[in-house]
Amino acid sequence: MLDDATKHPNLIVTSLTVVSEEYLKKFPDFPKIWNEARQKALKDLQPKPEEYYQFLSQLNGFTLKLNQKATPIDLNAWIVK
Repeated sequence: MLDDATKHPNLIVTSLTVVSEEYLKKFPDFPKIWNEARQKALKDLQPKPEEYYQFLSQLNGFTLKLNQKATPIDLNAWIVK
């Protein structure tokens, strides 16, 4: 376990990536490559927060305000570390 939701009562959504052991055997560099892709995406969205929240709102149907509370950019920065 990387974190515990009880430590973040103000957050209302979660995200995770799951792959099988078989997949990891086939693609052992996947965790490294996946994290690099997430870091690149984070660097892209940080200077454009309004575009990020607008995209999320189109994707999930939540309001901009709810997306700002539920999936703050600084949370993404913590996850990608």
